[in-house]
Amino acid sequence: MSIIRDFFHNLSWRFAKENDLSDITWAVCQSSEKFRMLFLQFFFPNVEFNNINSFDREITKDDSRADFVIDNDGQIFVVECKIGDTNHLN
Repeated sequence: MSIIRDFFHNLSWRFAKENDLSDITWAVCQSSEKFRMLFLQFFFPNVEFNNINSFDREITKDDSRADFVIDNDGQIFVVECKIGDTNHLN
């Protein structure tokens, strides 16, 4: 996984806004099934993504807007990117 981590690390230096990085990530996920599965397994290691109905970007609901919203057989998964945010759990 170090190639993927290095890839995103390098992108984050080039693209200072989280939207740029999220747009590129979404485009790669749309272009490569293998990358999309690695991306999803990174965030949700215990979930099997066997029936992805949608993998959307910038979905607005009520007063929030998620970077990624994934519908996997009716289960909804959300990924929100925060570049430079140090208030998270490891």
